[in-house]
Amino acid sequence: MLTRTIQARPAVASAGAKRRARTATPLTADAASLQALVHELHVHQVELEQQNEELRRTQDELASARDRFVDLFDFAPVGYLTLDRDGRIMEANLTVAAVLGVERQAILDRSFLQYVATHDADRWQRLRARAMRSGAASRTELALRRQGAKLLHAQLDCLGVARPGPVTQLRIALTDISQRELAEKNRRIASSSNDARESERREVAYRLHEDLGQRLSALKMSLSALPVSALAAEDRAVARAMDNELDQALAIVRRISTDLHPLMLHNLGLGAALQWLARDVTKRLGVRVDVHLDGDAPASESQNIAIYRLAEMAMTEMAREVEAHIQVAVLQRPHDVVLQLECDRYRQSQSPDLDFGPGLVEAMRDQVHLIGGRLEFSEQPEGARRMTIMLPFVRAHFA
Repeated sequence: MLTRTIQARPAVASAGAKRRARTATPLTADAASLQALVHELHVHQVELEQQNEELRRTQDELASARDRFVDLFDFAPVGYLTLDRDGRIMEANLTVAAVLGVERQAILDRSFLQYVATHDADRWQRLRARAMRSGAASRTELALRRQGAKLLHAQLDCLGVARPGPVTQLRIALTDISQRELAEKNRRIASSSNDARESERREVAYRLHEDLGQRLSALKMSLSALPVSALAAEDRAVARAMDNELDQALAIVRRISTDLHPLMLHNLGLGAALQWLARDVTKRLGVRVDVHLDGDAPASESQNIAIYRLAEMAMTEMAREVEAHIQVAVLQRPHDVVLQLECDRYRQSQSPDLDFGPGLVEAMRDQVHLIGGRLEFSEQPEGARRMTIMLPFVRAHFA
């Protein structure tokens, strides 16, 4: 009996252990599941914080980009406008308001036509309709009315932009070119004055050459017809002195006539005139001057005179400073004429600033600007220097 009791105890103990095991298993599983859920929530919280930080960073970048766009739009040196299909102003930057002399809010939702000068109104309407219809970029120049009825000249670059649906907008970049127009007007006036002055100089040169020159030539011929051999020695000396004086007077007349207006340019063309000028500079100043002409398309007489005058001024100034040689080239290009003068090293060439002589650069710039050209300077190998003048080509017209 005792033996059976002792043998039964392990079985009872084993059943209790199983009960405890069955009781402890659900609690352990719940704890693990809760711990996993907490970890997952923590990971999700970290991800949300990262996403929130990314969103804040993106929002800051968008705000910064918007501020930059607003600054670029409002304070650009060019006026920007957006018009609706009917030509009313939907958007405008501060530059447009400043150009028109009004507050920006005052021009919004107003027709742009009311700021166009009366004589350009029809042209503006045609341009607007064409730009809206085609969507292609176009450019025009208009007179606009400022506050106080003052007119300004503006360049408009227009582009039609289609929006979803029937909405079409016209974007405009507006540039105030009043100063450019004024400068161009002054240049035309100065150029016209220069042409008139050149015409007067040519008239005086012809009179000197034809009237005074012919009279002096007639006197020389009359003097040559005298029977000098029959004269006394003193009279022959006087006749020879008079003949020399007449030769000098004729040379002076030719020099003054050429300085006033190169008659050879009018009679034989630019090439012959430049060749004569090169020989004259070589003879007077002792510097060899070579001339090369590229292209035979004739330019207008006024442009030929301008090229001759510029070459004359540059040759004369350079020849006083350079050591030995000047090369002159006239190059014909499709849309411009290039006058190029290249000289060897200056006698006193310590300055690195490509200065071609006192006052020459300033004088050349003024003359080139007067005729609508461009002036460039460059340094060549071995200390040589080059002056390049580019002029818009004006073809000669023949009757």
